[in-house]
Amino acid sequence: MAHRDRQLQHVQLPGPGEILVKTGKYVINSPRAISFIAIWTFGLFVMLYASAPYQTTEEQRVLFENKLAQSDSVPGYHEAFEKLLIAQEEVYHAKTWFWWMSSSQSERVSKLQAREQSAATAFASLEKEREGLRKDAFGIVGLWSEYGVAEARQLFWDCLEKGKGFAKRSTMWDMFFGVVMGRDEELGSFIIRLVMNFAINVTVGLIGVIFAFIYYLVGLVQAYQAGIFSGLAFFVVALIAGLSVALLYIFVIYGAIVGGGYMIVRSAVNNRIGGAQGQTPMRSLHAERRPHYD
Repeated sequence: MAHRDRQLQHVQLPGPGEILVKTGKYVINSPRAISFIAIWTFGLFVMLYASAPYQTTEEQRVLFENKLAQSDSVPGYHEAFEKLLIAQEEVYHAKTWFWWMSSSQSERVSKLQAREQSAATAFASLEKEREGLRKDAFGIVGLWSEYGVAEARQLFWDCLEKGKGFAKRSTMWDMFFGVVMGRDEELGSFIIRLVMNFAINVTVGLIGVIFAFIYYLVGLVQAYQAGIFSGLAFFVVALIAGLSVALLYIFVIYGAIVGGGYMIVRSAVNNRIGGAQGQTPMRSLHAERRPHYD
């Protein structure tokens, strides 16, 4: 025990300021780190502050709004959608238990399915017309306009909210099952496991956010009818912006976990060193008072 305390006195864990200074020196001397931070900062700026590189004119905005209003008022669109929903519901309710074993019920289902297919064909035709009008409207303002930039940002924030909801629900279930199943588990280990599960859930949720954002972003580029190079450039810039925000969440969460754990360990080591140093003079005093028999 005394030998361990003497070894512990030589342990010097660096403080937060020293760690930050060393990290800063590493970043300054590393071209890769500088490039990464530059791209990351650029992505955050694009997602949070940058304005659209192309500003539409008043005439373009009027044409855009008129085209959108025209797409929302395609004759017969809403009626066709309602007919399709009714036909689908009728088919669903007609498929009772073992309906295929009854000839009359099978015939009824077949007729309803034919009606559903006819309603779906009519609605698909009107939906194609509506999407064509919407693409024409988007083509008027362009992908790099304030409309395209704002829609891309909204897509990412919507995906991010879904990812955060996934992380919250998963963590709540982890906590519930931890309380129910881990009755003999100590409080400290339970909190550590819950924090690690939360970090994993956030990471998985953010990965899902990026993949969902990529999927919707491709549809956005296609909807605005951008050219190949213009659409590819917009996709890359938007993806960098989304990845930068996701990495910011990861840095904050994992930084808080690692930093908090490090400060707890450092405090425990310092307290142990202080206790060992306080005990050393007492042991020396007892050793001096101990009688010697020569």
